[in-house]
Amino acid sequence: MNTPVGAIIRDDLAGAAMSYNAAQAGLVATKLLPLRRSTKRNIEFYRVPPAHFLRLESTKRRPKAARQELEAARVRDTFYVEEYTLEDVVDTADDSGTNTVEQDETSTATRLAGTILRDYERDVANAIFNTTTFPLSGDTGLSVSTPWATAASATPIDDVMRGHRSIINRTGQKPNTLVITQLGLHNLSRCDQIISRIRNVSTDVKSGVLPLTALATLFDVDRVLIARGRRLSSNVAVTSVTTAGLWDDDNAFLCYAEMSEDLTVPQIGRTFYVDPDPVPGADPLAPVTIDQVPVNVFEYPTPKTRGRTIAVEAFLGAKIIEPANGYLFGNLD
Repeated sequence: MNTPVGAIIRDDLAGAAMSYNAAQAGLVATKLLPLRRSTKRNIEFYRVPPAHFLRLESTKRRPKAARQELEAARVRDTFYVEEYTLEDVVDTADDSGTNTVEQDETSTATRLAGTILRDYERDVANAIFNTTTFPLSGDTGLSVSTPWATAASATPIDDVMRGHRSIINRTGQKPNTLVITQLGLHNLSRCDQIISRIRNVSTDVKSGVLPLTALATLFDVDRVLIARGRRLSSNVAVTSVTTAGLWDDDNAFLCYAEMSEDLTVPQIGRTFYVDPDPVPGADPLAPVTIDQVPVNVFEYPTPKTRGRTIAVEAFLGAKIIEPANGYLFGNLD
């Protein structure tokens, strides 16, 4: 942590920053790539490749015979955790009468944390909806023959089942997660194939959108994540605001995400993070019980202004561990 001279750690604002509602903002990065704590930014870990994970061995032993040694290979892997940080000035002489300085500090810290998480969401979206890592052909992905937006003739269930078979054949893991955008959800909610099958699962439709639990059952996954995160179409100042999705509406992604702490199990990937303010005496590698990345907040005087600077930082990064555990769909919209 590179804090300026004279900086004051603001644990009170860190709690406020972590209260940023990522789910409300439609951010799914840390759910798709589950959180995994590290004690340092340069990470080294070991994983077992799919080719060795399900290796069939002879385990029967005759009396007094030597035990068979497991030949599963452990592969060394490395990763570097990035620093995401942003700051803004809070006017300590604000006499507008609408907010106290403390309220301004809280809202500033929360807004900075949200901006950092959207930046991380963009990085994860670029890593997942990536046709270089997951080409839309063969065992890695599919450019669907009929876009899912074509309600009358699209076959999304067949398409997703093809992804299931590919991941199971290559890794032995049954996919448990499907990522689609908000537009993707709307398209599926009006798709004839989905509607005809959904009556066997659920009759509940909310505001014209099918329930995610019913979609998860249809697609044979544990969860369907809706990537709704938005960004400005252009950072250039304009009089009218237009936004674009952080995730491409033309794609969807099927994968196996490991929810335990085990990194040796073949899995799509992780969000590695370094806790900037660990609890003294706590186990640094204890299981993660939060769904939000811890952040550090500090303040320092701002020269030549009547305010002080509030800064938020987080150390995290997206690691794709086993691409064979993912399958990308394209040509959906």
